[in-house]
Amino acid sequence: MIRVFAYLILILAGMILAPYIIQNKGYVLVAIGDYTIESSVIALLIVAILFFSALQLTEWLIVAIINTLLSSRYLPERWRKKAARKHTLSGALALAEEDWAQAEASMIKGADKGELPALNYLAAARAAQQQGNHANRDRYLAQAQQQPNARQAALVAQVRYQLQQGEVAQARNILNQLSISAKSKPSLLALAKEVYLCQKDWPLLRLLLPVLKKKHVIDEEQARQLLTQVDLGELQTEHNHSLDELRKHWHWMPRAERNKPAIKAEYCKQLARFDAKEAHQLLVKQLKQVQDAATLDAVAELMTWQDNPKLQNLLLSLHNQHPESAPLNECIGRLLLKERLYKQAKPYWQTCCNIAPTKARWLTLAEIQENQGEQYAAIASFKKAAHL
Repeated sequence: MIRVFAYLILILAGMILAPYIIQNKGYVLVAIGDYTIESSVIALLIVAILFFSALQLTEWLIVAIINTLLSSRYLPERWRKKAARKHTLSGALALAEEDWAQAEASMIKGADKGELPALNYLAAARAAQQQGNHANRDRYLAQAQQQPNARQAALVAQVRYQLQQGEVAQARNILNQLSISAKSKPSLLALAKEVYLCQKDWPLLRLLLPVLKKKHVIDEEQARQLLTQVDLGELQTEHNHSLDELRKHWHWMPRAERNKPAIKAEYCKQLARFDAKEAHQLLVKQLKQVQDAATLDAVAELMTWQDNPKLQNLLLSLHNQHPESAPLNECIGRLLLKERLYKQAKPYWQTCCNIAPTKARWLTLAEIQENQGEQYAAIASFKKAAHL
């Protein structure tokens, strides 16, 4: 409404002023040397407007021509970037389809003029790894390291790939180039844990364990299992090559860890290398308290059945209390097999196979049956072992 009103005012003003302008056109005289130009003011204004309009159009035309010339100079570069985007998209689709050869070729073609070359190189390295082309993989990762802010990602990928190949020493060397600390990302901490586990670097794993828990890389149960694994590994280490060093390490461990049956059983195994009598005493004492698989395994490994009536009475008493315990039956069966008491060992191994069958248990039972001349039963046991 306001716009219509404004137009109406302009039309009325024009109607009022038009007669005045027509009657008073004005007069302009321009003298240049011997030349003079005479005109009315209105005509001069119209000419001036047309002149400046033509000047503006000429400027726009010149600018457009210059821009066209300059853009045509960079057309090949734009075409190459467009082609790089096309190759990168093709490579990403090939990765999703696990077409590794196509993915590698496309990603490398799109890397040179791509918007993010580091991603192209990392994707190409993954495709090369899947194809087992380790030389190409290492070359792509080296190129990725040269890209801005991509060095750590390339090194992490290198560690992961070499760990998959079983090249643990090389993976550790590269991991050492990364700063593993409490500020590291959870993915890097998890990778460090795998490398340390492969190398059995128990001291570093012990130091890393609180950080893994804090960053929620592992839960409470996994943390307990890892701590037990570290304790067992440290007991088995070659540094405990004397009785004094073994005892020193044992007393250095926290009481809560020493009281774990699996840890104490492993300590007895290591102690038996230097003092078998003390190791046997500790095992029997622990066996009276707990009958876990680790303790029973240590008993079967370190002790003997004959000439050990106390152990026989203890094990038989426990068996009467827990006749369905597979580890207990296996322990007694192993002790009897040590003495070549096949007939007495047979029922214990049969109970093991019925309660908790494993391939190793079925094979042991088959050998016992074969020794006792039970060929058909032995063949049946071998078949059951083969199906596990």
